[in-house]
Amino acid sequence: MDDGAAQQKSSMNNGDDSGTSSTEPATGVPAEPMPSDRPQVPVASPTRSEDWLHRSTDSVEQSWEPGSSPNVSAPSAGGGQEVSVVTRFFAMRVPVVALIITIAVALILCVGVGSISYSWFGGRADTLSRQLQDTKSQLAAAKQENEKAGDKTGSLASQNDKLTKANKDLSAKNDELTKENEQLKSASSAASASGQSSDMIQIVSFSEQRQSADSHELHITVRNNTQVTFDQASVTYVLRDASGNQVGGNHYSVETGILAPGGTMDTYEMYVSDVPAGLTAVPTQWSASNTQNKTYINGQYGSGVMTYTLQK
Repeated sequence: MDDGAAQQKSSMNNGDDSGTSSTEPATGVPAEPMPSDRPQVPVASPTRSEDWLHRSTDSVEQSWEPGSSPNVSAPSAGGGQEVSVVTRFFAMRVPVVALIITIAVALILCVGVGSISYSWFGGRADTLSRQLQDTKSQLAAAKQENEKAGDKTGSLASQNDKLTKANKDLSAKNDELTKENEQLKSASSAASASGQSSDMIQIVSFSEQRQSADSHELHITVRNNTQVTFDQASVTYVLRDASGNQVGGNHYSVETGILAPGGTMDTYEMYVSDVPAGLTAVPTQWSASNTQNKTYINGQYGSGVMTYTLQK
């Protein structure tokens, strides 16, 4: 340690003896070291972009004049080199900083616009998806309604076919009944022409039956003078006294069974109360029907109709 300090002191004394000027100027401001005193630092060869940047900086430095900017005062005699170095330093970095800021702003804008675009398009896509789903649901419902309508249409068509068939059957039956009525009229006309009774349901005979003290029946036999078969026949009659006055209301002698053309049927009525002897039964109307063929005819008896006076 002592030897090194001695050598350093000797070197400093030798420097004073050589007569070199002091680096401390009279003004008290340290002077800039000479180029020969600056440490030699190896400098790498600049790249093309760095060389362009240095040239641009040099041109800016050369165009600057002391006192031209209101913010920069003219350099003093001893500090001009330092101002030049500071100016060059900032001039070299301003374009780079501006470029970095521009890129950062562009990235921020891109990210923001991208987020907004994604949010807008994403929301729009969700809306369209929901609308599409709603449309599909509506189409499915419409299809189902159409199928139901088709089923109803098919059912109505089937019912219409049945009604059409039933109408045809009724029309055919009506034609058949019309034909039978014409036959009945023809038979009645033929009977009148031959001197026979013109009554389609003719009175043939009367009889009385008393099965017990409380049972009194009047039987009236009739003949079918038509060409139609009936399954029911009835005779309406009244009771008259010796003076020809009607006693009570109408009476009905009825029977069911097969009454073929030219055949006879025994109709009867049971009295619920005792009928005085001496009253006369006078037929007034007749009727016959066929429940299967829906055939029905009726008529009135004339003054020459057969009558009967009760005996019991």
